[in-house]
Amino acid sequence: MAAVSLLAAVPSAAQDLTVGLSIDPVGTVDPRTGDVTITGTITCSPAADFAGVDGEVRQRVGRQFISGFFFTFSEPCVGETPFVGEVQRPSGVFKPGTATVDAFAFGCIEGEDEFVCDDDFETATIRLRPTRGSRS
Repeated sequence: MAAVSLLAAVPSAAQDLTVGLSIDPVGTVDPRTGDVTITGTITCSPAADFAGVDGEVRQRVGRQFISGFFFTFSEPCVGETPFVGEVQRPSGVFKPGTATVDAFAFGCIEGEDEFVCDDDFETATIRLRPTRGSRS
């Protein structure tokens, strides 16, 4: 008797799920609170039932390092899907200037009996600019 491949039961689109991540080179910081907003794009091909991005923003301010985390969730992720990550209550107060972002994106297609997922990781050096209407 011939062996049966279990992969044949999974739709071919799910087998080929590809998730990509890009981080925009400029983010914003509210100089009064230190809250940071990061933007970018998750790319899901084909469309994923859901996707998310989580990450860390780090910045050297004087002699100390400030860090904060963000998480976003998208349902669904179709082609290029923008995301906005908001870092609130960081370990200190971010300032306008250079910061480093480490981000992890994932996307999944729900099959009959399983999830098929893919992910991507990106590190970027970005410029934090003051939010509109604020003075730094």
